[in-house]
Amino acid sequence: MSIPSIIASKVLIERHNLDPRHAEPLALVFERCIVQQVPSERVICDEGGSAAELFILLTGRVGVRKKDYQGVSKDLAEMKAPAVFGHMALVGKSLRTATCYARTDCQIAWLGHKLFDTLMDEPGDQGKAFRWLVISSMLMQHGKGAREIQHLLGHAQRVDIEELEIAKLSATLHGW
Repeated sequence: MSIPSIIASKVLIERHNLDPRHAEPLALVFERCIVQQVPSERVICDEGGSAAELFILLTGRVGVRKKDYQGVSKDLAEMKAPAVFGHMALVGKSLRTATCYARTDCQIAWLGHKLFDTLMDEPGDQGKAFRWLVISSMLMQHGKGAREIQHLLGHAQRVDIEELEIAKLSATLHGW
């Protein structure tokens, strides 16, 4: 197993509060992926594009951008390695809801939709560890949306809630 896969699996297990025994099977899942170096500013996936893969950010930082109702792209978030992204569209069998791009040089493991489907059905330790990671990632993302709603409701008396706040909330609820 590669060092980035081992480190990423251990950190993701800790970050998502998963069973530490899932670290090795998860690292083995990452080894089944195509790992590539992605230069800074390169687009990884496009808003509105088809969801053909899930991504595991092993090193670097990835930015998330979404178009507002006027078609203007706005930066919404930044992910630091290790992180999982692109799973919402695969689970929902829908189009990408945001554009993700490399903010720095990155190492990314690409997990194609066939392997994704295989792992979602796989009864062994790798499938189990992968499913828990996907479920946890989705719950964390939706939890972030709920916190943003609470924040906005706390400011409900304000008439001047910024468009970017609303765009971020909308994006979070739609998978970004």
